[in-house]
Amino acid sequence: MLTAINNQQQSFGAKLNIKNINMPHKEEISKEFAKITKHYKEDTLDISAELIFRDDGSAFKNTNFACNGTDIGYLPKLKNFKNFCKEHSPKEIAKSLGRVFKLGKLTEKTSKKHSDIHKNMNSVNGLLLKAQFNQGSSNNKVLNNLINNAEARLATLKSQLASTQEHHLNVTNKIRGNDQLANAIELD
Repeated sequence: MLTAINNQQQSFGAKLNIKNINMPHKEEISKEFAKITKHYKEDTLDISAELIFRDDGSAFKNTNFACNGTDIGYLPKLKNFKNFCKEHSPKEIAKSLGRVFKLGKLTEKTSKKHSDIHKNMNSVNGLLLKAQFNQGSSNNKVLNNLINNAEARLATLKSQLASTQEHHLNVTNKIRGNDQLANAIELD
């Protein structure tokens, strides 16, 4: 007698948290989203409605998107998101949300890289200012070399920052593609 063993692994994927928004087919969208994001089992895409007050006293709701607590961006009006959901199938919605999620993962990654580069720039800039202050009008070769090296390092870091920003923009455009929802989001 043969016994069947259930070797099927539990499918993992990023979690989709939809807060304060009535959405039809929420479960179906969540399942499709988990399939699309199967390599991101510890991650979460949060979608929430937020009330925004204008200076003139009027208010409206927009739709916020966040990945693991890091803001990705927003749709200016909740109505725009609801209309998008009405016009598309759950599978199409999940696919678009997958693109939004990938924008969030990219933002997470590049934000850390930008932060590290800025920290290094501040450190090198502080060193450069101290060396220039101590140099004064003397012609100390050690301080001259330190100043030259710091200036070269600062130029390299500025180049790295520009390159990282350009790469982020290129990848963002590739992720967005011609996706209606991903292109409508105002990035933070």
